[in-house]
Amino acid sequence: MALRRSGGPWLRNKSAGNIFRANLFRSQGPPGRQTSIAWKAPLSDTFHTPERFGQLELAKDK
Repeated sequence: MALRRSGGPWLRNKSAGNIFRANLFRSQGPPGRQTSIAWKAPLSDTFHTPERFGQLELAKDK
């Protein structure tokens, strides 16, 4: 999966091999029937649970 984002302090050092902690989270559905999907389940009431984040390692383009 390719993630593209210009700027932002979390991508200032974009060298291959660098590792970033992150989580991918999506809330979908109408109000009252929303469901949440996460790459790494936060296991809490909030999606912002850094200790549950996974690791993304930057790779060189092929």
